[in-house]
Amino acid sequence: MKLAVGTTARHEDKYIQEWICFYYLQGWDKIIVCINKNLNDPRHDNTSDMINQLPPEVLEKVSVLHINHEPGWGFQFKGYHHILDFVSDCEWLGFFDADEYLCDSRKRNIHQIMEGIPGDVGQILVPWVRFGHSNRVVSIPPQETRLAAFVNRMALLELEHVKPIVRTKNILIPSGHPQPSDEWYRCHWMKATGRQINFQLQTCDPINSNMRNVSNFDPCIAHYYTGSMEDWVNRYKNRHCFGSINPDWHYDVKDFTDYNFGVEDTRMSIYLDDLRQLLRKCG
Repeated sequence: MKLAVGTTARHEDKYIQEWICFYYLQGWDKIIVCINKNLNDPRHDNTSDMINQLPPEVLEKVSVLHINHEPGWGFQFKGYHHILDFVSDCEWLGFFDADEYLCDSRKRNIHQIMEGIPGDVGQILVPWVRFGHSNRVVSIPPQETRLAAFVNRMALLELEHVKPIVRTKNILIPSGHPQPSDEWYRCHWMKATGRQINFQLQTCDPINSNMRNVSNFDPCIAHYYTGSMEDWVNRYKNRHCFGSINPDWHYDVKDFTDYNFGVEDTRMSIYLDDLRQLLRKCG
């Protein structure tokens, strides 16, 4: 069984090495980074340069795609379409953002995590947990990792977002959209054929499932917001894709601070020693 993980990236030079090394250590067979360039962006994107500095044993598993942004395509959606061309020899595909990490507190590799998945399963829905700055962290030196500096977790909502790991043969090309479109990505995590389960092998639904009590969110997708919390909250207000799922959702900067909810989660620290050793080998 081969498993692929992919992401789209732009100006991720500060953390892309950490993201790739994390998934390398977790045992994914293919790691695909689709670098999406906006031709109107005057800044040079160093993401590719940082990837080239990875140790040879890591680079052996990495494929880098370069595409140009086109009006009408979502940033992630176009990258997803191109990544699909590289995973035909893989049974499973995880498509995560460059600030998202599949956390398993027992530190199992991905093949161990995926053991025992029934053959009729089309996708596995993974709870998505949000992390931000700890109020003890004033700034992050470039060499520090997200996993060390961002341990403060938002309080869990009644309805949590999920991310899928999808069996590639079950990825659905939507009728009415024979050409690649943003709808292809939505079909990846909402409409893939086959039964949808969580890691506890319970049949569930990506929209209507209450994921709060699913094995304490383990495994989970840990999502790290490394920019300004204020900027993220302001940007969230314009992100209709979340509001369409639950229009009553709202975030506040205080949601990420210890004094508000006191939700701190250090489960990711078990990966730090291995990650730092691998990052020290980067050119």
